[in-house]
Amino acid sequence: MASSSTHSGQPASENEQRDFPPTSYTVGWISALPTESIAAQSMLDERHKSPETRNQHDSNTYILGRVGKHNVVMACLDDYGPTRAAMVASNMMSAFPNVRFGLMVGIGGGIPSKENDIRLGDIVVSKPTGEHGGVVQYDLGKMEKDEFHRLDSLNKPPPLLRTAVNALKTRYDFETQISERATTAFKFCPKWEKMFLRPLSQDRLFGPDYEHVSDNQTCEECDRVYELLREERPDPAIPEIHYGKIASGGSVIKKASDRDHLGKRDNAICFDMEAAGLMDDFPCLVVRGICDYSDSHKNKNWQPYAAAVAAAYAKELLLQIPPEAVKSLRPIQNVHWIVPKSVNPFFTGRERILRELRGIFANLAMRKTPCINVSSSMALVVLGKASFWGVFWIDATTEDSIRRGMICAAQRAFNNSSMNFEDAKTEFSNFEYSWLLILDNADNPEINYEQYFPTGNTGNIIMTTRNHDCIKYGTAGHETFEKLDLEDAVELLLKSSGIKKEYRDENEAEASNVVQLLVRHALAITQAGATINQGICNLPNYSKFLTSQQKELLSDYPTQSQSTYGSVYATSEVSVQAMQRSKKSEWKDALALLQILGYFYRDNLSEEIFSRAWDYALNISTWQPHDLLTHLSMWHVHYLRRILPPQASNRDEALMSFGRARQVLRSFSLVSFDPQTSAI
Repeated sequence: MASSSTHSGQPASENEQRDFPPTSYTVGWISALPTESIAAQSMLDERHKSPETRNQHDSNTYILGRVGKHNVVMACLDDYGPTRAAMVASNMMSAFPNVRFGLMVGIGGGIPSKENDIRLGDIVVSKPTGEHGGVVQYDLGKMEKDEFHRLDSLNKPPPLLRTAVNALKTRYDFETQISERATTAFKFCPKWEKMFLRPLSQDRLFGPDYEHVSDNQTCEECDRVYELLREERPDPAIPEIHYGKIASGGSVIKKASDRDHLGKRDNAICFDMEAAGLMDDFPCLVVRGICDYSDSHKNKNWQPYAAAVAAAYAKELLLQIPPEAVKSLRPIQNVHWIVPKSVNPFFTGRERILRELRGIFANLAMRKTPCINVSSSMALVVLGKASFWGVFWIDATTEDSIRRGMICAAQRAFNNSSMNFEDAKTEFSNFEYSWLLILDNADNPEINYEQYFPTGNTGNIIMTTRNHDCIKYGTAGHETFEKLDLEDAVELLLKSSGIKKEYRDENEAEASNVVQLLVRHALAITQAGATINQGICNLPNYSKFLTSQQKELLSDYPTQSQSTYGSVYATSEVSVQAMQRSKKSEWKDALALLQILGYFYRDNLSEEIFSRAWDYALNISTWQPHDLLTHLSMWHVHYLRRILPPQASNRDEALMSFGRARQVLRSFSLVSFDPQTSAI
């Protein structure tokens, strides 16, 4: 098989690209912006074929290739912020289970000071100091007696990366090598070569009290009187490399006074918006090229070059690390991850709660069997897959389901098929590594859940519940989920409606009206978005559509319409009525399937339940009235005749019909589906 060119960044033709299994990749490289992703790809010595299949819930786009002797998987965020970074990393770890460590590479805002002469185009590398891992989340903490107390301490990069960083520090004329690599990496593409050149515009730093002249992209009209004079460097085109603390958070710093205050408080030299979402769950080194000074004088002129020098540093770092040393590391992801759910791809907002939860989880190891009450989606976003030896999801609907779940988790975790419940509880209580149980749907007020908690010092428990009394179990705290913030609610509606990013601004006002009607309820908003995405109505008309439906619901079902979930009832009815009016066969099948699902008390229903019913129904030729009480009959599977038609020539054909109906319900956000288990 022909190999692709080994020239840095040179793309090979599709026929030349080699194909490797996901388990071959040991390094994860994450970018936040398309510009950063292009710079990262330019550092590949060889481009590999993209994966042909992936988890249906994985929204990442992966770039695969080789840097030196390391197989590297790259992914780029579709939005800013630590939450998106955590979700991208979590999906990457699932898709590429042998990733040993990560690199977060891209642009950042510098924090210049007398001690740190940071300039545009310089490079900042996260450096652990004392108890800090090289990255601090500047917006995670609380004020006590006029002092800011941090709630967490993010993890340090793996020792292997720190050793490589120290080796690069001693390399002769290393900065010049970085500059040359950043310049030559784009030779194969004239467009990119021009885009990633060091800008001709001046590097100007203004005093903290001087604001940028409004509406001007550059600082040409800014008053030079307020420009700070700095000593000229021998060669301004050669970037300097700084090692220190990176302050990470969920917002862009645009005021010099805020920059200076946070920089001094946290002893930081650079800002970014993603690293805080990675450090605990995705052991990585953060490399930032400085593109601005975190003040009102921001512009994008320096972003491409800053991304290029950061990517060049990251490549040199990988070339410094022996591949044998990487393979000797343990993969990032958990040894056991038994959770039949995925992060909702539309998960939006809740940034404050996410920050607080990360602070709690960062200190879980110091608590004795802590318990916290949150939602299951929130738990998945916060956790990723790296904080625990094992994560086990347990259906807490009934006492029997808890016992079965505990036994199943212990049997798989400890490789012992003969365990009973007490054995399982004892094993978890005495186990030496940190584990987590997620008790989902713990809503029954008659159950004393505490009797099912394993004890010991390494256990952690999350409960999801609608029962307010369960707060008493929350030794590490609890969170109550009310309405989404207006901004987050609007973003969720626009995302789930399938409205492209470039058109979202012009639709914000109408989206705001709709989410207010839906009392900013996340599920109702998601279902409304699904209806719009299906083309049943457009966003401007949805408010009238919904108001009409709510009036009808109030008339026919007053109890439901006035409940906490009234908006969910209304949006669900809109979807159901659309299916009833439709002439599409798969929509009618979907409605029949929805009616069947209404009789089941639980979720996670296996596809096999339906296929076995189809198999059995084919063998029934006659039935008597008394059979309705004792045997499965053709009458019982009457509603299956559409979604699993008896006239289908084989099981596969019947299941295709079932799959189409299931997909319609998914598209309306009426059901969720696990592609790994084929369960609804």
